[in-house]
Amino acid sequence: MSAIAIQRDSELLQNIAIGRLLPTRANPRKELRELDDLVASIKRSGVLVPLTVEVFGANYRVVAGHRRLAAARVVGLASLPCMVRRYTDDDDRLIAMLVDNVQRNDLTPLEQAEVFQHFVEQGLTQAAIATRVGKSAGWISKCLQLLELGVKDQRLVASGQLSMNEALGYLASAKDPQYCRRCGQRLR
Repeated sequence: MSAIAIQRDSELLQNIAIGRLLPTRANPRKELRELDDLVASIKRSGVLVPLTVEVFGANYRVVAGHRRLAAARVVGLASLPCMVRRYTDDDDRLIAMLVDNVQRNDLTPLEQAEVFQHFVEQGLTQAAIATRVGKSAGWISKCLQLLELGVKDQRLVASGQLSMNEALGYLASAKDPQYCRRCGQRLR
């Protein structure tokens, strides 16, 4: 069931059967948190914001809207409104996923850092990343510093038990040899 509602340039808005919508493995969001409120909202009002998808064989790959898809499955919807777009490459798709989540503050700083690191490895500067995602270069830098934390500390940040500022303060003090001697810690 695919009824075309709007076509604009290379974008197409249509209802797509939920069974043809596949989540993207490269989604920067690692966990689909707190679906209960979204499930209740969809039951009450339906899906108000279309998912962003791209053609993927005979199906569609979700670029933005993974939580809406998961909640719609819980509700038992048969189809969802989707904006079908074309992306030039994996980086273009990843930027779209990141911007969608960052605009709504849905990604943790650590999840953002992992995406930012991907772009650093592709040769982008922090300033270029900041321009592409609409954040300050300082924010990009702080997020990237979180990747210097140990796995245990990263888990604390991801769970919200350790704030980003606390983690960065800990990281800065752990790099100070005098601090490390006083605390009996070893440099990493």
